[in-house]
Amino acid sequence: RTWLKRMCATNLFWARATEARFGGMMACSIPPTALPAAAILFGMGVGCFYRRDFSVAAHTNIVVDLLGTACAAGLAACAGMAPALQLVLLAAIVLVLPARLDRAQVMVGVQKNPSMMVIAALLWLSGPAFEWLSVTPFGWEITAAIACFMANVQLARRPAALKRRLQSVRVATGPAYILATILTGLRCPGAIAQLCLLFGSIFAMVAGIICRPDNNEMSTLAARRLGVEAPPVTKVTMCHGILMFLSVVLHFVAICFAAPEMAFPWSLGLLFLFAILAEVQRRCL
Repeated sequence: RTWLKRMCATNLFWARATEARFGGMMACSIPPTALPAAAILFGMGVGCFYRRDFSVAAHTNIVVDLLGTACAAGLAACAGMAPALQLVLLAAIVLVLPARLDRAQVMVGVQKNPSMMVIAALLWLSGPAFEWLSVTPFGWEITAAIACFMANVQLARRPAALKRRLQSVRVATGPAYILATILTGLRCPGAIAQLCLLFGSIFAMVAGIICRPDNNEMSTLAARRLGVEAPPVTKVTMCHGILMFLSVVLHFVAICFAAPEMAFPWSLGLLFLFAILAEVQRRCL
């Protein structure tokens, strides 16, 4: 009850501030109860999937349960489910989910990727939070800026000292770049920009889920399903780099087409262009 009062008070403050500044563009609303729990489950699922020793046989059910429950709870909350029913849903999650999960394996995934888990959970929560808390009228532009920052982190490979220093940050923000690209594509105005971000999201998901350079379980599974020989790690790593680069290029093209609708288009466009040129320079020179 105390948490709900504080959240409502914060929401009312931001709604009044936004209305005073932007002429009532946003309205006050009560934050959904199930969203924080769904964000935590989503972060735990991401952490379990991106552990280096991920195994399809041992960890698939855990990841599917966590991500599936997170998505179901998030959709129920965003669809306007009554707060009382959301509490019932949370109680069902607390009672049923621990019985299905191997809690030791879940804790191993959380301990191995704590930063990745927190970043993914906060980013997953940011989309609904921009709507419910009325923090800013530029929700999709914020996720575009997050994707831009993470793209520069992912493609920053020179000098070698910078690459070594950013290694842990690059690992932690890789899944979040995929999610930021998806969130931007869902909310970006303009058919051409949305189409570019759709393909950019697909490229990023294939690169980050199937063509993982640190674990070949998913690429081997995909090859087995397609009835072909599993590719060597070098080819998987090359495909990962190419697909991520194409995703960043499509993000830059989308920003160019959406520029008339953006509050700060050229700064984002120049940052995406900087990441693209740095990668081209690294590959070609």
